[in-house]
Amino acid sequence: MSETTETKATEQTMERIKLTRTGERDLIFRGAKLAEASEHEHQGPRQNRWAEVKVFEVEGGGFVARAIHRTCWQGEQDTFHAWPCADPEAVAKAFEDHFQGMPSVVKEVLGEAFEGDVGVEHLGQAEQAKGA
Repeated sequence: MSETTETKATEQTMERIKLTRTGERDLIFRGAKLAEASEHEHQGPRQNRWAEVKVFEVEGGGFVARAIHRTCWQGEQDTFHAWPCADPEAVAKAFEDHFQGMPSVVKEVLGEAFEGDVGVEHLGQAEQAKGA
């Protein structure tokens, strides 16, 4: 798993990245964006409020999970969140804790960033045999 991530990030140039965080200190690091996804729709329930998620690889090791909640409603403001993470599973856990579940936008960004089974619950041999 880490080989795929390293290969993907080395294709990109590491740069200085500054992420604003609502109610917390901004996060600054050298890294590269691995993936991003958005729930935004041009029509329907997600045209006025939606989430955007991103995953960055940090130079020297680790990752950053990023969630932005956008709004077009008067009187509301966008909110910005970012969490340093040690490994891909920690990225999945950060998103899962924040969203109180695993919405499709998170599954999409995890699949693009890590090209594997990150964020997938793995069952033991006995549970897999029962489900088959």
